Amino acid sequence: MSSDSQQAAQNVIRHLYYLNPEPIRYRNALHDIEMWIIAHEYEVASLITTSEVTIADQLESLTPLKGISHFTDVLRAIYKAPELGGELRKIAVQACKDEIEHLISQHKFRKMLMEVPEMAVDLLNEMAKPQQERGRLMRVQRSIS
Repeated sequence: MSSDSQQAAQNVIRHLYYLNPEPIRYRNALHDIEMWIIAHEYEVASLITTSEVTIADQLESLTPLKGISHFTDVLRAIYKAPELGGELRKIAVQACKDEIEHLISQHKFRKMLMEVPEMAVDLLNEMAKPQQERGRLMRVQRSIS
């Protein structure tokens, strides 16, 4: 177990006893993802919910401009834990879509997309949404006329 995982496990135990992990020195999205994974493994529902909210908040403020390595590490961690899917993956994909012009020029981001094909597919689907909507509108207009 890495030292980060040990810290996450300690915070899960604190949560069980005190219903709130104490403030910690080292807190970022990766740490909270580890806490979420441990909480999910041991079915600590209240901590799962708390961790999801915290991770979502951190993802919304996380941008690749603050550090591409950390950004891609967080994306990998989210896609590594399938149970973590859903809303957090949507937030992560939206963050990528919002910064795609900057990200696509980053070797680390392109490498991460090749290593995490689910992320690449989700991002492509998100990028195609406006195109799909225009296509649907045109089909509806043709069917009306």
